[in-house]
Amino acid sequence: MKFLTIIFFLISLLVLSSIYISPLDFWPISFISLSIPFIILFNIFLFVFFVLKRKFLAAFPLIVIILGFKFIISSYSFHFSSHKDEKETFSILSYNTSRLLKEDVYSDSFLPKADEMMAWLADQDADIKCFQEFYNNDESKYWNSVEKLSQNKAYHCFFSGAKVNHTTGEIGVAIFSKHPIVNKGEIIFSSNNFNRGNYADLVIKGDTIRVINIHLQSMEIKRAGISNKKTWDDMVEDFVFLYYRIKHGTIDRSLQTKILLDFIEESPYKVIVCGDFNETPYGYVYNAFKSKLNNSFEEAGKGFGFTYNGNTLFFLRIDNQFYSKGIEATNLKTYSTINYSDHFPIAAKYVFNSN
Repeated sequence: MKFLTIIFFLISLLVLSSIYISPLDFWPISFISLSIPFIILFNIFLFVFFVLKRKFLAAFPLIVIILGFKFIISSYSFHFSSHKDEKETFSILSYNTSRLLKEDVYSDSFLPKADEMMAWLADQDADIKCFQEFYNNDESKYWNSVEKLSQNKAYHCFFSGAKVNHTTGEIGVAIFSKHPIVNKGEIIFSSNNFNRGNYADLVIKGDTIRVINIHLQSMEIKRAGISNKKTWDDMVEDFVFLYYRIKHGTIDRSLQTKILLDFIEESPYKVIVCGDFNETPYGYVYNAFKSKLNNSFEEAGKGFGFTYNGNTLFFLRIDNQFYSKGIEATNLKTYSTINYSDHFPIAAKYVFNSN
């Protein structure tokens, strides 16, 4: 028992440290980090077991639990409402609209639902709205999304998109702001026209911040036929497919993260980074951002904050808002009842501070 406990202790330390190794340097590490939640849960079980048995071996899982506490607070957040003056806050809504329902944009059958989604987006009173997988077609009376959500120029807008597949309009990332945009630009970190980022420098209450809106590489594990048949050959094919998607997805996101962190480092202003990161808190990308910035969910969220609206992978939090020093998150809400997309919207309130 002592020997096995020490071996598992060393394995646990290796798994916890996997987030510090970039998949660009050693891509198999991304598979190891996926086991972090299970490692922590099993060490909690071991700790309780050894304590009840009154064995000194409880010290080993306790060390792992202490070292892994950062993953616990990144998984579940509990905060009470802030007492900061509401007049001093500004708010940001971030939402992967999934190409505005991710349907055939020429079909009339889902237009009522699309209109309902557009109405919800317009009804939100956030000072800043950041959308990913945002579809816009200036020539369409249904899909002139930028014009509709600008609300007669109540919002300044910067949309960065490109034609993807069969679409006649463009899909990309959009920033809507009630505050003046004094500078803006695209952040090129992918060659596929789909995953992209943009930024806008906004003047808020006499201060200037840089809002960065990003959509990082996804795993793209959805495909026709997966999980439909379950012969041995089908399962092997699915496993190989998932293996390559996870491998290339983590490598691509790591490269995109390096580009983004360099860009953030050069920013002359405080930054808030919003978007679909396509990675859980147990991966390299999330923790690379966290090493430089604060996370609004961890600082001001509640509960688990799952943001992926899926039937099987419902337990994922892959949408985030990170922010730099000089800004403080006072509240973060996950709209888990808004089912228009395969993501849930998140909205945070912020204040400037003197730190």
